[in-house]
Amino acid sequence: MSNPPRAKGTKAETALVDYLRAAGWPDAGRLPLQGRFDKGDVAWVPWLACEVKNVRAPRVAEWLREAEIERRNRGATFGAVVHKPHGVGLTNQGMWHVHLTLDTFAGVVRSLEER
Repeated sequence: MSNPPRAKGTKAETALVDYLRAAGWPDAGRLPLQGRFDKGDVAWVPWLACEVKNVRAPRVAEWLREAEIERRNRGATFGAVVHKPHGVGLTNQGMWHVHLTLDTFAGVVRSLEER
């Protein structure tokens, strides 16, 4: 791949999909790029738009805005960012970070309480 940042992103997306499938979500998969109509990077569950980042310097506020746009594009209830932090390997996905807005986190907790 001639675009190194895109290659890093693809590796992280693929590693996340591998993790999710091993954890019991066999239908998890990478989503195609759709420009301004992008619906996230990884399809996991239908109610979630999942953006994946593999960068050294976090830009969480920017990423959360992006996840919100993708949430609307996907018609999902929630949007989240999964970030592979610097120094944590591609095969140690359980130690990656998940970023949510407080509104999103409260909505997730509320939906769990309603079960």
